[in-house]
Amino acid sequence: MATLVARGAASSDVYDVAVSELAHSLGAEHVTLLRYESDEHAVVLAASDSGILAVGQRFSTQGDNVSARIRSAGAAARIDDYSTATGELATDLSQRGMRSGSGATVIV
Repeated sequence: MATLVARGAASSDVYDVAVSELAHSLGAEHVTLLRYESDEHAVVLAASDSGILAVGQRFSTQGDNVSARIRSAGAAARIDDYSTATGELATDLSQRGMRSGSGATVIV
């Protein structure tokens, strides 16, 4: 990834490699990189599994879910049981069989 950055690769290429490497090193089924927007929404910048969230997808960060917790606290967060989480994304992920999730901020 550092080589891509040093060569001036497009941000989207760097994001794709970052989520792929993170998914592989953690053994995670799904990794997503989001950009928070000023209106309580987030946009998917990269995803290791396009079957769950698609690049460019925009969703609300309202409710009690990992994205909302990270946005609110500016720190790492986790949800152990998505069936108890609330909000647009939590409902979607729960319906797709996601049982838990965690996330952290990335500041560039």
